Amino acid sequence: MRSGVRMRRTASEFRTVNPKGFVNHSFRHFVNDRLSRVTTIPKPLRIELVGHEGDDINERVYAEPSPLRGLQVAINALPVVDDLRVISAR
Repeated sequence: MRSGVRMRRTASEFRTVNPKGFVNHSFRHFVNDRLSRVTTIPKPLRIELVGHEGDDINERVYAEPSPLRGLQVAINALPVVDDLRVISAR
């Protein structure tokens, strides 16, 4: 089976279980948005957690990776989502 056919079939199946069409970026946006509201979570840790680069050369090149404990604190600050409507609510 050609890869294009497999991709279309997979995408079709994904839409069946994911009718709102959420993608990885939807969850990254949700995490970034929620953590930006928690003033105790530093911006460099937040952007590292969602996989973004920093705004300037200092953040992108010279900053050390965040300690795991800091990442754990940030993750624990996120709400538990048991309903996908929460992610689309703004």
